[in-house]
Amino acid sequence: MIDFHTHPVLIKQVVEESEDLKRAVRDVFNLQNALQPIETFKDQMKTAGVVKAVLLPIDCSTAHGCKIFSNEQIADLVSRYDFFIGFASVDPLREEAPNELRKAITDLGLKGLKLDRVCSGFTQTTGRKRIQCLTKLRS
Repeated sequence: MIDFHTHPVLIKQVVEESEDLKRAVRDVFNLQNALQPIETFKDQMKTAGVVKAVLLPIDCSTAHGCKIFSNEQIADLVSRYDFFIGFASVDPLREEAPNELRKAITDLGLKGLKLDRVCSGFTQTTGRKRIQCLTKLRS
């Protein structure tokens, strides 16, 4: 089984590496839970029958001025632990979004795209043109 919706917001080794990430997790998700070592996270997943987990970042630069894990942080986790499959996230309201997504897929090797309307602050109307631009990157 593959867990297709995993945010590594409680993994101690990752969150403690960055004060900005700690702040973003706390402020955007309002998480104040105890952090756990990566091995505990993986053991819990394996006990549940999960053999791989898709890691999802959230780029909420426009709405919150931060990223809940950058694409680079996700790529780093994937390179360190073969348990993970990494997805990218870009803020579709930013002009740089298409180039950031292209870099995440081609240079960082991430496998898909995570968009979050609530955290990123876009609607179907405000994000439609940008999202159409992102979907054209498939070809």
